[in-house]
Amino acid sequence: MFEGHAERARRGQWQIEDLPWDEPIRFCGTSKRDQILCKLDTVDLAGVMYHLQLGARMRMGDHLLRSWNHDRALLECLEWHDGDEHRHVRVLRRLIDALQSKGETPARNDRPLSPDRLWRVAYSSRERLSDDRVLLNMLIDEAVSRTLFGMVAGSSGIPLVRATFDACSQDDVRHVEYLTLMAARRFESLGSYELAFLHGAAVLHTARLQSALRPYIGSFAGASRQSAEAVVTAVFGAASRVLSDLGANWKQSPVMRLVHSADRSPWLLWLLR
Repeated sequence: MFEGHAERARRGQWQIEDLPWDEPIRFCGTSKRDQILCKLDTVDLAGVMYHLQLGARMRMGDHLLRSWNHDRALLECLEWHDGDEHRHVRVLRRLIDALQSKGETPARNDRPLSPDRLWRVAYSSRERLSDDRVLLNMLIDEAVSRTLFGMVAGSSGIPLVRATFDACSQDDVRHVEYLTLMAARRFESLGSYELAFLHGAAVLHTARLQSALRPYIGSFAGASRQSAEAVVTAVFGAASRVLSDLGANWKQSPVMRLVHSADRSPWLLWLLR
């Protein structure tokens, strides 16, 4: 069942050196102030994705250990996924260094990047969470990362940023596909009590992820040329779509409506943020 996913992962591998590192980095804006703001936003969002990917990288070892006795094709998917996360961490760190070396970087005290909160929401402690919750959190995180990578890749005026975020987004597309299949198979045999518990866990993790991202929504909005509300809606929309793909119970559950309806309800957006 996972053979096709493993083969797509193998064919989808890319090299960091193939990205356009020699392209000039020019920050958008007609004034010096606008260019500085563009730089700060771009460095911030690259840092956010770096720490989310770092948390995911730390989690992959646990997940591989839990899944070691599954079929070989699934293990290959997990191994390729682990390699992808490692490459994301390396390429994002290199991108941050490249961005910081260009233009003027003024002293700042707004929105200090706090890595612990970002990687903690992506890293699931093996002692605290069940296997089902770890898998569910992975699925939500990959769906949101795919959306954020794709949002910036489609709108950034910096070729290197576009190429880097697009490559990472394509990796996350594959991750979401096989994790959705894995979760659907795993959750289909659960009883109503266990399923209701997972529904609540999905809402909680989506809210925690949104809360960790909240200080940097403005950076994503600036880099993608969208409103902050549009970025928040995109995050909830990504979680809603991937959870709906798990089956009818995940679409129709009253608890899950907290996620599915958030983008259409201002008070729900406020509550979950």
